[in-house]
Amino acid sequence: MLKTFGVALLGLSFLTLAAVDFRVDIAGLAASGKVKLTAVGGDKLMKLAPMAWHKEETRPYTLFGQLPLKEGEWTVCSFSFKAEEAGVISLSFCGNWTKEAADRPWILVSTLKQNDNLMTNGDFAVTVKRNDKEIPEGFGLTGKAVLGEGPEGAKAALVNHDNRLGRNISVKAGEVCTITVLAKPAAPPEN
Repeated sequence: MLKTFGVALLGLSFLTLAAVDFRVDIAGLAASGKVKLTAVGGDKLMKLAPMAWHKEETRPYTLFGQLPLKEGEWTVCSFSFKAEEAGVISLSFCGNWTKEAADRPWILVSTLKQNDNLMTNGDFAVTVKRNDKEIPEGFGLTGKAVLGEGPEGAKAALVNHDNRLGRNISVKAGEVCTITVLAKPAAPPEN
């Protein structure tokens, strides 16, 4: 009886632990022109797939991926894709979706690189004020997303599924683009 009760409690504890994933949404749907995207795989890369929730005609211009994060640790999150056409694509960094909005986990995102080079202001060192909110220059923060502390004194964006860090980048036709970020589970922002 005690053994059965212990196994039941152990099972319940797994059910109450919410997964915390880093997620990226990639879209080549800019008003200036659509860019078809293809996922590129690799041993140390996140798996990307078209956004199934988009209309069928826009799916070829979209990709998304998720990677589980370990509590209390910065995780290197890398993903690669190829653009069929040159143009501008949007990157949206966030946490995973859950049915209940209050349960959507918050994560810190820091140190953004493109093809192994720090993106312009990828360390968020330069900020601007927009609507009384500090925002890394060249990026956007939606909703309640804010800047926080990153690894080794760097800054990080505190985001979740509904409150995101965004950036547009230019891509060249046929070239593989690899994006790398650091991500870590975090507490929600203080209101």
